[in-house]
Amino acid sequence: MLWPKSKTYRARNLGTWGKGSSKTVKFDKLGDIVLLCNVHSEMEGHIVILQNPFFALVGKEGTYEIKDVPPGKYTLKTWYFKPKKLRSKSAKVTVVAGKPAVVDFSLSRKR
Repeated sequence: MLWPKSKTYRARNLGTWGKGSSKTVKFDKLGDIVLLCNVHSEMEGHIVILQNPFFALVGKEGTYEIKDVPPGKYTLKTWYFKPKKLRSKSAKVTVVAGKPAVVDFSLSRKR
């Protein structure tokens, strides 16, 4: 599919842009956008638009750390770029000043 729908934005096919060209896209809604290339099918990128700067990428060992989160109650959510393969999860977490908040996830493949 050349233009699959994202949660909020249509995918952008960079393979149709001329060499050295650029475009401006305003991301004014939460969600994600897929960057595709119809010339090189293995090339794919993702942009995730969040409501705050608190996020982390999971390391090879499955660990993550989100730094400098202010005290409060939050919902922590997982995101995977292929939602048909890996189920997302969420968990409620309370951050207390000066104490680590630990949330472990066990993600599983969709069957």
